[in-house]
Amino acid sequence: MARSSRPSPYLWEGTQQQWGLPESMKAFFNVSNCQKSSADEHGTRVIHYYIAAEKTLWNYAPSGIDLFTGKPLTAAGCKSQIYFEQGPTRIGGTYQKLVYREYTDASFQTQKAREEHLGILGPVIKAEVGDTLKVTFYNNGPLPLSIQPHGLRYSKSNEGSYYKTPGGSIPPASSHVNPGTTFVYTWQVPRDVGPTSTDPNCLTWFYYSSVYGKKDTNSGLVGPLLVCRKGSLGKDGKQKGIDKEFYLLATIFDENESHLLDENIRTFTTEPETINGYMYGNLPGLDMCLGDNISWHVLSVGSQRDLHGIYFSGNTFISAGERGDTMALFPHTSQTLFMTTDSTGIFYVVCLTSQHYQGGMKHKYKVRPCSEPFPQQMQYQKEKVFYIAAEEVVWDYSPSRTWERELHHLQRRKNETNIYLDKIGTFLGSKYKKVVYRQYDDITFTKQTKRNENEKHLDILGPLIFATPGEKIRIIFKNKASRQYSIYAHGVKTQNSTVVPTQPDPGARGLTRTQGRVASPRPRVAWPHRIQGPTASPGPGTQAHPDPGAHGLTRTRDPGSLGSRGPWPHPDPGPSLTRIQGHTASPRPRIQLYLDPGAHGLTRTQGRVAFPGPGTQPHQFFLFFETLLNTCCAPGNVWYAGRAGKDPTYIWQIPERTGPTSKNFECIPWYYYSTVNLVKVGL
Repeated sequence: MARSSRPSPYLWEGTQQQWGLPESMKAFFNVSNCQKSSADEHGTRVIHYYIAAEKTLWNYAPSGIDLFTGKPLTAAGCKSQIYFEQGPTRIGGTYQKLVYREYTDASFQTQKAREEHLGILGPVIKAEVGDTLKVTFYNNGPLPLSIQPHGLRYSKSNEGSYYKTPGGSIPPASSHVNPGTTFVYTWQVPRDVGPTSTDPNCLTWFYYSSVYGKKDTNSGLVGPLLVCRKGSLGKDGKQKGIDKEFYLLATIFDENESHLLDENIRTFTTEPETINGYMYGNLPGLDMCLGDNISWHVLSVGSQRDLHGIYFSGNTFISAGERGDTMALFPHTSQTLFMTTDSTGIFYVVCLTSQHYQGGMKHKYKVRPCSEPFPQQMQYQKEKVFYIAAEEVVWDYSPSRTWERELHHLQRRKNETNIYLDKIGTFLGSKYKKVVYRQYDDITFTKQTKRNENEKHLDILGPLIFATPGEKIRIIFKNKASRQYSIYAHGVKTQNSTVVPTQPDPGARGLTRTQGRVASPRPRVAWPHRIQGPTASPGPGTQAHPDPGAHGLTRTRDPGSLGSRGPWPHPDPGPSLTRIQGHTASPRPRIQLYLDPGAHGLTRTQGRVAFPGPGTQPHQFFLFFETLLNTCCAPGNVWYAGRAGKDPTYIWQIPERTGPTSKNFECIPWYYYSTVNLVKVGL
C-alpha cells in the first residue's frame, strides 16, 4: 500500500499490518487521476542508496551476560536460559538471519560504515521534501526479496510488494527481486508526505521486504526511513540542531517464521524479544553528552503480541507535542521523540510490557558530562510532606454486579459460569487480598486522610500527589503490610541513581529504601523528593502525556497486580495550581486497570482460588489470565539506589522551562507504585 496522504493513481491494497491476523482483514481502494492541479514540489535533487540483502550469523547477546543482573544468560532458572542454552534441542543465541546492508556504489564491493547501535536494522534512508530517492537493491540472499517503504510516494512498478487485484495483474519486477539480481527503486517525497507545522523536522518511517510478509521481517529485513522538512538536513545528512540520532526497533523475532528456520534448527526455536536484534542489555552505542539534543526514531514490526511500552528512565522526551518518558508502540507503527539530556548516568531504555521485559527487551543508555557547561540547576524552596502507608485490604472488584451479570449472560451461554465474579466451587469470586497506598494525617499513622468528593473515584489507587516546578516533596512511608514495598516515581529527579536495601530501624514502624529504597514490613522512612524545574512538566506546545508512570523499585515480578498505585500530576505554576490544589478544578476521573494473576495476595489465598478445570495447575491459571489481560508492567530488579544505612531520601525535580502553555492541560499525569516485585506487587 502507498503510504502517503494522496496516493498515486492505481488500485492499492489497504491491510492490517500485523502479521498473524486474519488474511481477510484487507481491502482495495482505487485512486483515479482526475486531472486536478498538483501542488507537489518537484526538486532537482536525486539521492542514491545502494542496499543489499545478505545472510549473516546473528548473535542476540554477544557478551553472553545479562548486563542487568551480571549473570550468565545460560544460568539455571533464568528466563534467558531458554534463548541462549545450547543442546540437542536448543540452538542457543546465534541464528542465521537476512539483513539489509548499505554499500558505497553499484558494484557492491565496499560496505559503508554504520552506527553500531543500529544492530540488525538496515541502513537509515533519509530524504527531504522535494527529493527523489533512487535505491539500487541487490539481492544477495537465497530467495526472492524486495524493499517496500512507508511514508513515500511511488508508482505500482516501484511498490516492492505484489497482491492480486480484482481485475488481475502481472507482478511488477519490483515486487520480487530474484537472488543474484538488482532492481532500482524510484520513490518521490512530495510536500504532502512531509512533516506538518506541528510535526518534528523528520518523520520516522521504515522499509522492509514484502515478498513473503512476516517471513521476510522475522528473518531480519527491516530498516528505518526518515522524511524530513526541506532544509532540515545538513550536507553530511545529519539533522540540523540535533547532536545524536538513535534508531530503535522493538520487536519479537519469531524464529519459527524465519525463511532460515531449517538452517537454524529443526527441533526447537525461540521468539527473542529484542531491540535492534539485541537482548538483556547487549545493545551497544547508546552514548551521549549532558545537554545533547537527541532525536530518537522508534519503530516496530511483528504480530499482535508486539504491543510495547518503551520507557526511557532518567530523562523525558517530547513526541507529537506531548511530554513523557514512556511511549506506546504498536506493530508497524513508528514515532519520533525529541530529548534534551539533563541527567548524567547510566539509564534504561526498556519495554515495560512484563513478558517482553523479562524476555530481554531491555537495554541501557549512557549520558556523560562533556566539555560544554550545562545550565545551573534551579533552587528548591518549598517543601510538601506526605504520609503514605502500604497496607493490606480485601478488595471487592464488583461490590454490586447486577449489570455485569446481565452483560455476561447476554454474551455467553446461559449456563456458563462467570469465573471472574461468581464464588462457586473452587473459584474465589470477586474478592482478593490486595496491598494499597493510603495517606495519613501525620507521622503517627493513626488517622487516615479522608478523601473528598473529587477523590472518591480513585478507589484502589493511592493518594493524589500534586507538585509544581521548584518544589521539594518529602514522603514519609510506613509499610503496614507483610512484605517489602517501595515508592518510585516517573517524571521526577532524585538524588540517588541506584537502589540497595537499607537496614530497618528497629525502633520504627514503616519502611526502608529510597527511589527505589525498599521498605521492609514495619520500619518507617522519610523520602524527600525535589520537584526540579526543567524536564518533567509540560513544555511549550506540549500536552499532558498519558503514559509516564512512577514506581517503587526493587525486584522483578511482583508489584504489577497487588494494587498499590497512585496518580502524580505536575501542575502548571500559578493560578492553575491554586485551582487544582484547592480542588476547584473540574474532576478528572483517573482509571487504572489491574491484573490479579501472580499477586502476593493470591499466593496466600490459593486454597480458595478456582482453576479453569480439573487437573489445571496454579501456574496455568495465572498464565491464562496473563495471556488474556497482560497489559503494562514496569521493569524490576535493582534500579535506583543509595548506600545501605543512609537516610532513605530522594528528590523529585520538575523543570521550569517545560511549564504548560495556555493550550495545554493544567497537569501532566504521572503515577507511582512499588517495584519490589513488579508483576505481583501492584502498589
